[in-house]
Amino acid sequence: MNNTIRAYLSCLFCFCHFLVACGKSSSTSSNNSSSIFYADSSGPLLNSDPNTLSTTLPLEIVPYGEPNLSTSGSSGPPIPVSIIFARTQNEILTDQPEEKADIIIEELNKAFVLQDVSLMKFVKHSVQVKMDEQYFYTSCEEIINIAPIYSVPNTITIFITNHLSGSCAGSAFLFPSIDQNRAFILLKYKLPFVDKSFVSLAHEFGHIIGLFHSGVSSNPFGLKTFNSLLDLAANSPDRCPFDFMYYMSNQPGQTNVNIGGVSFNPYDNMMYQSFNPAVGKTFFTSGYDYSVSWAAHCWFLLNQAQFAQ
Repeated sequence: MNNTIRAYLSCLFCFCHFLVACGKSSSTSSNNSSSIFYADSSGPLLNSDPNTLSTTLPLEIVPYGEPNLSTSGSSGPPIPVSIIFARTQNEILTDQPEEKADIIIEELNKAFVLQDVSLMKFVKHSVQVKMDEQYFYTSCEEIINIAPIYSVPNTITIFITNHLSGSCAGSAFLFPSIDQNRAFILLKYKLPFVDKSFVSLAHEFGHIIGLFHSGVSSNPFGLKTFNSLLDLAANSPDRCPFDFMYYMSNQPGQTNVNIGGVSFNPYDNMMYQSFNPAVGKTFFTSGYDYSVSWAAHCWFLLNQAQFAQ
């Protein structure tokens, strides 16, 4: 646990009485973990430790083209999700945790449907309410400390808290192995269950399968291969056995960006780093239908053997 963490802090959601766009980005470093995390104000990302993912399959270069509608996730087992609601002695988030957890699973399953094909299917593994005075009010950066405590083995764990400081709405790790405590999402309760917006939840799951923001305020942007993005994020030998294109734009608000002869829409996309309620309702804008489908396929292929039964 002594490689460098690179934390990319970006503002995805700011709140007054409604969602407004913000576009702040910065980076910090530390020397106490071998994983990286990406904190949006919908979520950080962290990558799993080096040499933990099986990459025994030969690398296959995937040219730009149609989305992959034959992903492993479309026919394989559902992904187990564990949901934990924090509480204190005097405050609870909900008196209906099971019902709220069912809504989360339903919304996740909707988010990953492309052309009537479920690229990833989710199932409720467990629901818990945990007394936690320390992390009922917390910050996105604390995911590094919270995940080892509450991660449920071989599931993706969602820890739902009352408040995340600043404009942060949630955080997640980038491209983690599900058999480690990095398959973890930190989420603010208000977004899905008061504001009725599940964009941040789906956005964090996008980070889990290796998706970066579709819009960035500085380099790197443009056409990148997926594996080069994983290199940038983690400085790790972990690789996707498929290499495909991923598109990032530094042109705020542009819905039709052309780089290298390929047109794509980064703005109306769930992975855009700062947007308002009018955009960001889907992963599957032009260009990203292709790259999201292959990212989902890659993460699922590398992790499905470890899913909790």
